[in-house]
Amino acid sequence: QLLNEEIRLAVTLLLIKGLKHKNAQLDIVTPDTIGYLFTYILDLLIKKSNGTKVIIDTAMGISSLSQTILTNTEDVFLVGIEKDSDYVRVAKAFSDLLNHDVKLYYQDYKNYIYDIGDVVIGDLSRVEDKYEVILERIDNIKDNGYFVYLIDNDFFQNVSNGFKESLSKVA
Repeated sequence: QLLNEEIRLAVTLLLIKGLKHKNAQLDIVTPDTIGYLFTYILDLLIKKSNGTKVIIDTAMGISSLSQTILTNTEDVFLVGIEKDSDYVRVAKAFSDLLNHDVKLYYQDYKNYIYDIGDVVIGDLSRVEDKYEVILERIDNIKDNGYFVYLIDNDFFQNVSNGFKESLSKVA
């Protein structure tokens, strides 16, 4: 009998091989080390709350980051957002294979969703309009909730004053 973590690792390897075979970009697969780091951070942040925790993945891709978190964290429900229909189908199959109950949105990252989460996560390194995405997701986080994003090194150097002002008003 295989553990969910072993299945997740095997599926991730197969997805990487498939993407390489199709000459697709591999940046949609968040490395496992980042996934484990996110899991550790989320464990620290949400241990205090009782019951099921809701995590919203802003830019899910094929859900490698989300599946790492779901496999290694207890009492977590995931809401994922992805604008590529192929990635949504892969994420759904990945979740079904690991018996993870998830809610997936096939839509642009900036579009509104009604779900409210304890933590909003995402690998924003592949998202072009990351500042708009952050502002849009503020409405989806509970009071005293957290954002945990993987960002590019120059994220704070390229930020506009409009973003800073908008963020100051609502957060």
